[in-house]
Amino acid sequence: MGFTKALILAAPLTISMKLYEQSLIQCVYLSAEDQQIVNKIIREIAGGRIEIDQSERLRDVIVKTSKITPFEGVIIACTELPLAFAKAPIVQDFSIVDTMQVFSVRLVSLVRGS
Repeated sequence: MGFTKALILAAPLTISMKLYEQSLIQCVYLSAEDQQIVNKIIREIAGGRIEIDQSERLRDVIVKTSKITPFEGVIIACTELPLAFAKAPIVQDFSIVDTMQVFSVRLVSLVRGS
């Protein structure tokens, strides 16, 4: 991963559980207004709509937040959001960690016995 301060992009329930605060990473969260934008994108994707404009809105939220509270990476802590990220590159300035990809790789490793 290589960073110590990260923006957490997740649904409200995941955020309320503070899962990522149990690590050595300092967590940055969105403003209430920006969280509403992310919540809307999550609902759109869950409803089957995946569009480039979702990537653009996510990029805007990430860049806006980074100007207020600088961070080094973004943790995508949601099953739907990677689909928007795959539609178009979001931002090049941050390390991006997709927790679903991390979990998938680890699961395959466990199944293979490595």
